[in-house]
Amino acid sequence: MPRPFGTDHLDVALEGTLVLHAGHPKGWRGRGTATQTTSAHPGTAIHWEGELWEVVSAVDLPGGGSRYELSRWDERHAARHVVRYDEVSERRLAEGRHTERRTRRGWVRALLLSPLYGLLPAAAQHRIENETAFPAPALTLVSALIGFVYGIFSLMSILVSAVGGPPLLPLWAALPGLYVLVESGARGAMATLQGRPLGSLLGEAAWTLLGKKEAPPEVAREDEPGEEVYDLFRMREPLLALLSEADQRLAAEAYGFDFVRWGRATALLLLGGFGPMALATAAALLVAPSNGDLFLLLVSAPVAAEQIPRLSRLRRGEPASSFLRVVVRPFCAKLLERARPEG
Repeated sequence: MPRPFGTDHLDVALEGTLVLHAGHPKGWRGRGTATQTTSAHPGTAIHWEGELWEVVSAVDLPGGGSRYELSRWDERHAARHVVRYDEVSERRLAEGRHTERRTRRGWVRALLLSPLYGLLPAAAQHRIENETAFPAPALTLVSALIGFVYGIFSLMSILVSAVGGPPLLPLWAALPGLYVLVESGARGAMATLQGRPLGSLLGEAAWTLLGKKEAPPEVAREDEPGEEVYDLFRMREPLLALLSEADQRLAAEAYGFDFVRWGRATALLLLGGFGPMALATAAALLVAPSNGDLFLLLVSAPVAAEQIPRLSRLRRGEPASSFLRVVVRPFCAKLLERARPEG
């Protein structure tokens, strides 16, 4: 009599039929009897210690195990597909169950942490997808949605403050929300329309501080940037519109950066956010001067005023730089360095 493997145990029934009690289902299929519309077909063929057996019946038990009745293979049937039952196959099944349980736990963890995981670089999100089976674009979409809500809330806070109302957020917390609004909109559109993940500046900074590095995957065509570079470009696209004319043209040539579209988007966003603030603080200074309103006016008025000539240049199809390039240039230096021709 053949011996069972692992935690399985074996009983002998009448007429030489074996009954195998398995702690976990093996996916074996029992014999099918003939009906008026279907013909009879044998059960799964099992190669077991040098002999061929047929699964006569397969029953899944309530406790999670399975009960298989096996009889010697009828030579009149052709064994088109044979499954081995030995120590190696049982070890592989156990490893597969372990991987499945780990993947299922990882999927739940990825779902709960998707607002944070979605900020990481695209290569890291792909690795999370491979380990947990949670779609990488969904990670980006969840984090982008949260960032978009924060950006809208920040914009509303600035506008409310500009008309003299109580701000919903402190100014130091609301100003970064304007960038998050643009970045999250671009990331969400990328994940929805192209089905690919996209990280954020914040996620990349955290990834770098943790000392993580991801090797860029292979590129399908030699004239395309790798995914690592593509991720860097997409995360910085709104910032590129504020750089010097030479830097914007370099990005346009190397990455296909649309300086007119992104220039117009950043100009309108800055004008809509800082213009009303400048007017409201100027009016407040005339009524009741305060250091806080003076500071807001000195910050908001130059930013808002600069957008008028920028929009004029963009209407002519030319790049429109901003004095904010001094602030954003360090974030784009790595991307621009890669775009410069060697030598």
